[in-house]
Amino acid sequence: MTHRPRGVERFLRDYQARAGLYREFAPAPDLRDLVACNWVSVVRPGKFGALTPIIPDGCCDIMLYDSDVPRVVGPDTRMRWTDLSDGLVITGLRLRPGAIRAVFGCSASELLDRQVLLRDVAPVSQRLLGALNFADSLERRHALLEGWVRHAQRQDVSANDRALLAACRQLAADPQLTIDELARKLGWNARMIHRQFVASCGYGPKYLQRVMRVQAALRVAHDSSLSLRLSSIASSAGFADQAHMTREFKALTSFTPTAYLAACTPEVGSWLAADLRIERMSESFKTDAV
Repeated sequence: MTHRPRGVERFLRDYQARAGLYREFAPAPDLRDLVACNWVSVVRPGKFGALTPIIPDGCCDIMLYDSDVPRVVGPDTRMRWTDLSDGLVITGLRLRPGAIRAVFGCSASELLDRQVLLRDVAPVSQRLLGALNFADSLERRHALLEGWVRHAQRQDVSANDRALLAACRQLAADPQLTIDELARKLGWNARMIHRQFVASCGYGPKYLQRVMRVQAALRVAHDSSLSLRLSSIASSAGFADQAHMTREFKALTSFTPTAYLAACTPEVGSWLAADLRIERMSESFKTDAV
């Protein structure tokens, strides 16, 4: 029988009647530049049985399966399928696009489309492993993962890494932003911006923009206050037209937009929706000030 920390068992008792569960939680305020969210998932059979489609979001996750050792899942270039045991509880921390080099000190390209043990890319103490496995709540597990990131992040995070993190958020917030405009804002030439994005994100700015446009379409489509046609979703997400959006969805997910929206979990990516709301509020304040 799989051993689970007390906090995980308590969580399962609270939500055992649910068909499945995925939930995101805001990170500690001092980590918001690096961490997109903390999250938890209870694996249940879905539309595809035990298989679950995972769409690229430009992020890197640190996660634990029940009481297993922490592992790192790097950014995906295309949708992948997971096949996990029914009832498995996954506790995770999601690093923002562009945060890999600042946290792990390695090029993000080394983690692209890969899943490795955390100890294989960074030091992990036995004390931390023990604390994670005997944590009495999920909040405590998340706090321990955040503590590891807080300690692991390079104290001399470079100006380039900080610029990349901000640039990634700009690409997510403004799907109409061109890479040339972004390069001018950063003061980088084409070669420099591509090299820095690959080192911090795993892929270049154009590819990240493709990923974030698909994510933007999902956010618009799942906004309960809106009821839009696919053509309107495409326009809002920065695509040239509906056909452009369909091509990009198929390239990244193998699904059409309609098919993927019917299969995915709406709560995935809530952190990005929160980011976009904050960005809009910030722009509104700037406009009011003018």
